[in-house]
Amino acid sequence: MLTLELDGLLDEVGKHDAGTLGVQLPSGLRQRAREIAGFFKSHGYEVIFSGDPSYGACDVSDDVLASAGADLLLHFGHSRMVGPSRIPVIYWHVRDDIDIAAVISGNIEKIRSMGKRVGLATTIQHVHKLGGVKSLLEDAGLSVMLGEPIDRVSFPGQVLGCSFETMDALDVDFFIYIGTGTFHPIGMSLSTDREVLRCDPYTGTCENVTAERDKILKKRYAMINKARDKKDFAVLISTKK
Repeated sequence: MLTLELDGLLDEVGKHDAGTLGVQLPSGLRQRAREIAGFFKSHGYEVIFSGDPSYGACDVSDDVLASAGADLLLHFGHSRMVGPSRIPVIYWHVRDDIDIAAVISGNIEKIRSMGKRVGLATTIQHVHKLGGVKSLLEDAGLSVMLGEPIDRVSFPGQVLGCSFETMDALDVDFFIYIGTGTFHPIGMSLSTDREVLRCDPYTGTCENVTAERDKILKKRYAMINKARDKKDFAVLISTKK
């Protein structure tokens, strides 16, 4: 379960001179909006929610919420990435308390069959438990490496949907990604040209994403080949920071 730790966030909010709080939630936390609103209203704050989707740490609704009257933005679920903003922003890391070591111990022989040197990665909600997973893998005889933080990545072993460069620098045989979905592990495999084992702590399964990566590559090459004879192109840009 995702833990919001609102008491700790309240302490951070108290460091700012704010009466109206703007709140931005990723889709996975939107069902907790009433809980968040009720908590801060009970402490005397007015709360305004952004209705736009939140796709990542680069997608900060400071302009919209400032225009709506917010003094402070609470951006849930991501670590800090962007620089100056129209109003102060608190990036609040939402942790998942699920046992991520169980999926590793339950698939340890499959993991060991892929090589001796492994790079370990996950997203922000699981990074606080990577130390235990690293020790578990080392006890199984593997050499384990974590990518180091950089400007856009706050924690060792953390990856973003747009940032896999911390993994590129690791000299490993393969990678383990801990989390749900294929978006991040396929991105890792495309960026590093290594096999990536996606280990899902909710299903207890570990699956190699190479076949899915190769399907995407084939589609990309087909699109490139199709574009060779074209003369006019549209370039799409975004207002995201």
